[in-house]
Amino acid sequence: MKKTFKIMFASLLISAILGSCNSSGISDNKASKNSLKSNNSDENLSSTEEKNDNIANVDMDINEEEPEKFDIDRECLYQVSLLQDLTQGDYYGSITVGALKERGNIGLGTFNKLNGELIMLDGKVFRADGDGKVEEVSDDETVPFASITFFDEDDKSEITDVENLNDVIEKLDENYTKEAGNYFQVIKITGTFEKMNVRSELAQEEPYKPLAEVMETDQRFFDYENISGTVVGVYCPVYMDKLNSSGWHFHFISEDESKGGHVVDFKLKNGEVLWDKTMGLDIDLPEVDSFEKYDFSTDQSEDVKKVEKPKD
Repeated sequence: MKKTFKIMFASLLISAILGSCNSSGISDNKASKNSLKSNNSDENLSSTEEKNDNIANVDMDINEEEPEKFDIDRECLYQVSLLQDLTQGDYYGSITVGALKERGNIGLGTFNKLNGELIMLDGKVFRADGDGKVEEVSDDETVPFASITFFDEDDKSEITDVENLNDVIEKLDENYTKEAGNYFQVIKITGTFEKMNVRSELAQEEPYKPLAEVMETDQRFFDYENISGTVVGVYCPVYMDKLNSSGWHFHFISEDESKGGHVVDFKLKNGEVLWDKTMGLDIDLPEVDSFEKYDFSTDQSEDVKKVEKPKD
């Protein structure tokens, strides 16, 4: 209403002034009218230009009002699509890495065409591809699935004598999951790992096969010893089993950023855990035709287990 009033007021002001200028010569004779015609035209033009400047100033005032900015909730897990969508073979990227970085600085996921494992750490996004190569990706790369957040440390502790993946899960559950309850958790485990077993997968071509079938033929495993780096972990509560994979999910990136992937197993004598409890959830669904056609009423729990477990 305030903006409309300013514009209408300026318009009425111009009309009143122009009307006054046009009526000023009514009582003069015809010769006077003719002699004043040129002067009045100049005055009218000058007056109109001046009032147009006033309108421009009004418009400038309006444009100076900044739109309300969207506030990012740092205590929120941001998820792109559903894991159950990915398992059916929807590998089409729906968000850029650049846009993903606006919603978090730590997390995991995959890339367009299922082209490798995504590891986000300290705001940098890496791809661990099916050939074992790790590289930082450009902001225009696209992502079909990811779970990320902003890391705000809630606790820090030492972790010792980790023999395998099940062992670390038990330690995390004992120390943190009970406290987190039905909320999300994100962790960083840093140290020099006596062994680190990771996997990735080869990029796919259309028509895309379901994820469980891809993992039977196109996943690749890589084993490292005495390697320093960081494990990024995301925990989803049990009620997320229809939207993601409940429990812990880990990806690894080496300290020199040259090796990494989806964690299959590891052994760690001494390390450090940084922990973040995250209480919110925000999911963006992909705007693609394929998403509308998938049948999510079917039970995909077995397929999820297949893609999460190590190769036999």
